[in-house]
Amino acid sequence: MEFKDKYLKCAVCGREFLWDAGEQSWYHLNGLQNEPRRCKDCRNEHRRPPKKQDSDALSIEN
Repeated sequence: MEFKDKYLKCAVCGREFLWDAGEQSWYHLNGLQNEPRRCKDCRNEHRRPPKKQDSDALSIEN
């Protein structure tokens, strides 16, 4: 199967990003059927663990 570089639009930020032939081949070899929906920056942000809130900010002052 031949893959060609393709530009996609990020579902989160709306920017165009390149989904290159190498990534497409990797998706195919690993059984992934859907194109990526997020650009690299948004994927990294999505994978980042949530920030812990400061416990002082949650306390109620009397």
